[in-house]
Amino acid sequence: MSGVWKFNPNGVLNLEENPLAETSYPGPSSGHKILVHSESNETISSYEQLEAKLLHLGWLVYSRNQHIRQYHRSHNTSDLITLPVSFRSMRTTHMYDIVVKTRSAFQVRDA
Repeated sequence: MSGVWKFNPNGVLNLEENPLAETSYPGPSSGHKILVHSESNETISSYEQLEAKLLHLGWLVYSRNQHIRQYHRSHNTSDLITLPVSFRSMRTTHMYDIVVKTRSAFQVRDA
């Protein structure tokens, strides 16, 4: 949901929707991004796939709870990847965090 909050003359606050805003599940035409494993050219579509690739790269499961998932590089570094609990809630910023912290193992591409 995006738009502008405006006060009506009667003092009630209303959200005026932006008709050009992205939908809750944006399609390719609205800039939807995907995470791709560089070596295999595989599109990552679940946490099971992502976790298998991260574990292969030396990342460890740090925390899984009802709010977040975290992966830690090693006990000698402070590298930490924090992701939402649901894969469907992953945003482009989460994907780029993975790309930056895994160097050349992943890419973010247009869907």
